[in-house]
Amino acid sequence: MSDWETDDETDLIWDQYGITLERETPKKWNIYPWEKNLRVMNRGNQLKKFDGKYNLPEQANIHNDSKQFVEKLKLSDDEKDSVISTLEQIITVYCKQKKLQYKSNNGWMNLIVTFILLKQPAAIIYNLFEAIQSQYIIRDYTVVDKILYLLLFYHDPELALFLKLKVVSFENFSKKWMKTLFAGSCSHQVVTSIWRHYFSRELREPDPIFILFLVISIVIKNRDIILQKKNDEENEEVILTPFLSSLPNKLKPKDVTPLCSAAEEFRLKTPTSAREEFYQILFSDASIASKLPEFPCLYVLPSEVNIETDEIYAHQPLQPIKYFVIDCRPANQFEAGHLPRAYNLDYSLHYRNPSLFASYIDEIGNPEGNNKSRRPICS
Repeated sequence: MSDWETDDETDLIWDQYGITLERETPKKWNIYPWEKNLRVMNRGNQLKKFDGKYNLPEQANIHNDSKQFVEKLKLSDDEKDSVISTLEQIITVYCKQKKLQYKSNNGWMNLIVTFILLKQPAAIIYNLFEAIQSQYIIRDYTVVDKILYLLLFYHDPELALFLKLKVVSFENFSKKWMKTLFAGSCSHQVVTSIWRHYFSRELREPDPIFILFLVISIVIKNRDIILQKKNDEENEEVILTPFLSSLPNKLKPKDVTPLCSAAEEFRLKTPTSAREEFYQILFSDASIASKLPEFPCLYVLPSEVNIETDEIYAHQPLQPIKYFVIDCRPANQFEAGHLPRAYNLDYSLHYRNPSLFASYIDEIGNPEGNNKSRRPICS
């Protein structure tokens, strides 16, 4: 039995809303890897700081939301009362210590209950929850839609353009996945399996934006089904968004390792400069969303075009990356020197001649033309 295994498998069922219900929770779970990988071994019992007063302005909402959430779990009345009490205590202490205001449907309860169902002490659960919130939960969702589109366009231009044509918002179908790290969308077994990969320091250095690559991996995994709707004349945004939102519900524990491997491959194939910038934008306490460049596709530093493949080969054997490079400098600078086979798109045309700029964008984004091979696009 590994560090992660339980004495018996969790018995799971689903209700009509796709929420995981527990018939029986694990009898034993070694939480040490969670504490080690999230670096909370020496945090101590922070709940001792609690003054015992449940007096937040939003306290009634916390209590009612906790009660409604726990009612969906197949537990005895005594167990439900215990879970509600733990939820209220952890959320109240967290709000007081961090000086935050609780908001309904913010994903906190999904995260906390994932650990409660592993039968862990409240003090340990608090430390784990606090670490996840500070290290892995996106701060600013205002640009998530743009970033996910850029990443998907980089790795699968045809699929990205199709979803954009159908006016599908990435945030609308994946925000719940991201703010709960899939705890609000998958079975308990699948969530804990994903988290083993997500927080593992043995496999790689932790990367908070790994969640983005899990999202696009799930979408790309279902690309054939999505693209089958290409010729439908109905309002696809209305149809596609619920379909995309439900994709994690279909995951089984055996799907997790291939999914995480695909996400890791996409992560390694994404330029380091883009990953670093996305991290700063999404996880900075101060909002810097306005700094996201308004480029039509992911941009890459010239030095990365040559070194990125070597970096990938250092981790695992993959096929060499073939870039389609868009050089956004003015034409005179482009003519003075550019990378071989680069495509010049003077971005100032966006302001000087919008119609001409739009025609160039259409030419670049034509999946039957430049992107036929689904090569990564960078600028």
